[in-house]
Amino acid sequence: MIPHCHNTRHASPPSFVVNHSWRVLAIASVVLLHARWAVADTPSEQGKLNAMIVAQDITRLGERTVIRSLKKDKKQWTNFISSISSAEQAWIDLGLLLLPHTTGAARAEVRIAFEDALVAAPATTIGSISPRSPNLGVICGPSAHPEYHLAENSIDQRLRAVGSVLVQENPSLTDASLKGRLNMCADMLQAADERIRRDQSKGVTQKKH
Repeated sequence: MIPHCHNTRHASPPSFVVNHSWRVLAIASVVLLHARWAVADTPSEQGKLNAMIVAQDITRLGERTVIRSLKKDKKQWTNFISSISSAEQAWIDLGLLLLPHTTGAARAEVRIAFEDALVAAPATTIGSISPRSPNLGVICGPSAHPEYHLAENSIDQRLRAVGSVLVQENPSLTDASLKGRLNMCADMLQAADERIRRDQSKGVTQKKH
């Protein structure tokens, strides 16, 4: 995805860089286990992403550089967004790494992709997020859709998806921590639903006056 360059300097990196690299490498190992496609190394597959390569690029170059690179290629960016929406574990992990470093329109697109992932696979998506991570509030909060009807529909779909997992006899919910996170997510979505309806009602009332 991003051209590799060789650095002849061998200075020891600061400790926070080492810790960050270990975190990304740990995710990269999970990505490798879940990757289901070949590396995009032929002209016919340009624009197709490989999760392992993206993870390696994050390790070498950092999240912001990878996001800028993805955004430069419309096909790659579209592929990245749709990969998160699919709720594949590898792309959920990578998306969670990159989400905090996105801004503007790119952040909205990644957020919407995670909204779709939450609908497609609630347990997988929420199970990948730490209870204390800000990502939980982002993915289980108000929608990034600018239009009211799309935002309301997203909240409703996510709330139903999370609720359906909680009421089912689901073997994956033997993890008390996961069940707790799903309940937190449901509470956040319920609050977001009440807020968007209240704001919409206020807007309609103001227009009448």
